[in-house]
Amino acid sequence: MSHFEENCVSIYRDLARFSSLDGVIVTRSDVRDDVTHWEATWSHRDIERNSKVSFRSTGSLFLENGTLTKVNNSGTTEINGEKFVRVSPCGKKKAILREVLVKDTKHCFLEIWSGLCKTFCIDLTDEDIHGKVHFDSVFGCLEWSYDGSKVLYVAEKKLQKTCSFFKKSKDADSKRGDEFLYREEWGEQLVGSYHPSLYYYDLKSSMVFDLGQHLPNDISVSNALWSRDDSSVVFIGWKSSPWKLGLMYCKNRFSTVYKIDLSTKDLFSFSDGTSCVFAADLSPDGSRLICLENVPFGPHMQCCKLKCLDFNETTPPMVVDVVNKPVDSNSFQGLFVGTIPRNCWISNDELILHSIHRSNIALLKINIRTGNLLLLETEGVWNVLCVSNGIIFASHSTPNVPPVLKCASYDSTKNTLEWVTLETPFAALTDIKWSIKKFQPKLVNDDFPDLDIEAVLLQPSGGNSSCGLIVNPHGGPHSACTAGFDLFSACFCKLGFNVLRVNYRGSLGCGQNNVLSLPGNVGKQDVADVHQAAQAMATDLQVPSNKIFVQGGSHGGFLTLHLVGQFPDFYAAGGVRNPVCNISTMVSATDITDWCFYEGGLPFSYEKTMTPESCQKLLECSPIRYVKEVKSPLLFMIGSSDLRVPPSQPHEYIHALQGLGKEVRVLKLAINLDENVRSGSTASKCPRTYTADYNVVGHVILHSLILYD
Repeated sequence: MSHFEENCVSIYRDLARFSSLDGVIVTRSDVRDDVTHWEATWSHRDIERNSKVSFRSTGSLFLENGTLTKVNNSGTTEINGEKFVRVSPCGKKKAILREVLVKDTKHCFLEIWSGLCKTFCIDLTDEDIHGKVHFDSVFGCLEWSYDGSKVLYVAEKKLQKTCSFFKKSKDADSKRGDEFLYREEWGEQLVGSYHPSLYYYDLKSSMVFDLGQHLPNDISVSNALWSRDDSSVVFIGWKSSPWKLGLMYCKNRFSTVYKIDLSTKDLFSFSDGTSCVFAADLSPDGSRLICLENVPFGPHMQCCKLKCLDFNETTPPMVVDVVNKPVDSNSFQGLFVGTIPRNCWISNDELILHSIHRSNIALLKINIRTGNLLLLETEGVWNVLCVSNGIIFASHSTPNVPPVLKCASYDSTKNTLEWVTLETPFAALTDIKWSIKKFQPKLVNDDFPDLDIEAVLLQPSGGNSSCGLIVNPHGGPHSACTAGFDLFSACFCKLGFNVLRVNYRGSLGCGQNNVLSLPGNVGKQDVADVHQAAQAMATDLQVPSNKIFVQGGSHGGFLTLHLVGQFPDFYAAGGVRNPVCNISTMVSATDITDWCFYEGGLPFSYEKTMTPESCQKLLECSPIRYVKEVKSPLLFMIGSSDLRVPPSQPHEYIHALQGLGKEVRVLKLAINLDENVRSGSTASKCPRTYTADYNVVGHVILHSLILYD
């Protein structure tokens, strides 16, 4: 390798060791009331083992007169196979869902621990009562009943066995001829998810009970919770008819909050099924249910409502409504959240959430009785992990500081929190500086004229920025580049590049009007915003014209191809990961058909079919329209199993480039990248469901840098 390549590999190896914080479990001491024990779960890329490695750090903290006075850390241990860990309400027992290989086959075990003793263990796979147990962020759950006698979880409904017409089956119940019957899945990252259903394990009888047999066949279960008296289970049911659309990162699918009575098996719904409820939680006393709600078939991610209902009410009253136009850039921008964190309550009336707040992720406190809302922290990326005994546990990062575990004792008389750092796995990157830039759009949207643009700028702090400028628009398009730690950007910056991560109009965190301004204007408004930010920064930083580069994934790749096509003399080179290239041909191949229609400015319905007019409209806003104008060399990175942006999309564009004699290099990966890497978003952390090669990210960075060198 050249010296430059060796430097790239060395920097990536160093930064790949940085860990992400996945969660925290907090328990009270058996001996002293003022002592709290915590267990934090972390993960990082292990290049040598080519795998994601999870580990746990533990410690104790002391609370004296409302002040955290001392912190003890007890070291770390690697975790093997743990998917969910939940502590019982009494704090004495743990339930663990663990997946391990048994004779080369994955088995799921439910374990019950009491102190250092494993008191129960059941192989749920061998029980053969249901299909695979769900661990993903959409359907997966593990919840103790309040009396500590049952554990609730979600697994695939058991399918009837099938066999060929031409073979005799040993199983009398097998359905002959249905061997190749097609079954719809829930799309990207949810491969193998056909019919998630509801089950619980009873510790007293040592039996698994199937609640799904009492539910409608056209709903899939997620976010299940026990009622406070354990007499019923509350859950969200996603409608799967007439056909399934991709569900991961799509908070706009028809769904309903249900309650099933365990004694009568009666089912009650809290909404009419015409909206999208995508998260729910119970107040600590169990008297009220809160839920997040969106409009179906609008933007996949958008500003949502927070509703709260008493169990005697059928219509959830509003707590926090959609914010269309924020008062100013410092005020509350609206709720831009993907879920409600577990154990996030300060009291029966107040909870702590995190929400995208312009180019940051803020911590905020909400009173569900009055609707009063208070912004607690607004700089960098904050994620509330849990709240216990008035202590808030959260992670915090910035573009030059990897995630740090912090805690603060909440005092209602103070407007600020005094944070104590519990774990700092790595020191701040002092050779990187960052800032947030604002721009007033030159291309005015007549329907929403008062919007602005923001971007997170990373710069080498030592003045070594001779490599140039890399422009990085995020995917989505309704996502955000937030001011948290990003591996790609940090690697580029340490190698001497300035990195500009642009939040064009349509991004999250700036009110609902900002989101709604983009659909129907993709390929025009978003392109103009990114290019305007790139021009301004290239001028301010005095970057030579031959050192301005652009790269992005998914919709960020869509914008990258638009930029090199519409402004062929401005960008020296471009890199794309699974880019959207031609929306008109993507309609029938993607798991999110509604996205193609909605972002292209067309109405969507299940019975909607393409017409010559709609094909023309979607083609006109696609980057393939400008492929003949491209002059820049391009690097394509294609995940061959992507269901969201199918590999046929980049291949269509690549073939056009090759036919025109353009310079193009293609990396085709048998696996997919993490969604964070693909979209450039820090708003979501869920990995792809396919087997991940964690060295791929390093190869992508290296190939990108070679292209830009």
